[in-house]
Amino acid sequence: MVQPDAMRGFMDRAGSLPRGTGFIARFLIAWPAATQGTRRFRAAPAAMPAVEDYGRRITELLNAPLATDTHGGLLPAVLDFSAQAREAWVYVHDRIELGLAAGGGFEAVREVAAKAAENVVRLAALFHVLEHGPVGAIGVDHVLGAEQVVCWHLHEARRLLAALDTPPALAVAIRLDNWLRNEARLSGDSRIPTTRIYQYGPACVRDSRELKAALATLTERGGARPETRGRRRYVAVNPALLGG
Repeated sequence: MVQPDAMRGFMDRAGSLPRGTGFIARFLIAWPAATQGTRRFRAAPAAMPAVEDYGRRITELLNAPLATDTHGGLLPAVLDFSAQAREAWVYVHDRIELGLAAGGGFEAVREVAAKAAENVVRLAALFHVLEHGPVGAIGVDHVLGAEQVVCWHLHEARRLLAALDTPPALAVAIRLDNWLRNEARLSGDSRIPTTRIYQYGPACVRDSRELKAALATLTERGGARPETRGRRRYVAVNPALLGG
């Protein structure tokens, strides 16, 4: 878990190395939207049966004896696909592979997508072990479930890496644009006081020069514009971008 600015700093310093070596491709990346400002207090539930069941099952698996040979070496269990599961995985593999081609959906994140089918295998095996233990053949349901999880993260990786590839000045403008739209929707007012941006807005525009540069970009693109009413300054968000 890492903050977006820290991730961008790491990628800027490391250059092409993390992606070129396949380091980033080894993760299932998620970039959830910020929920700050919407997290109202909720009392903890009296019980969480699903979490408790999961905890018990993990404990059972951890306590299971490990198979060893006559010299005390480990004998890892070998899992394979059922015939249906193998057929489903081949279909998943080929569909992802098509996205790697020029103009394909995963062209911009080829290094991540190229390992996605392998990650489906790993995750399907984990699902199988969780339900049945390290015995038997991996079923088609676990392959399809793993596909959904891995492909969701693959699209998240595409979104994150596209943002990291964006020139820094434009990335600041995009972050401000997203924050302004969210703030306008929450407040019901398309005009946001500049003082509120400095206090609660993205850290990258807390400096007046950064805010001015980002607003110039948004003004040029028709997203928002600065306004002055008397002695108060605002940023007016284009109402057409706020939806209904």
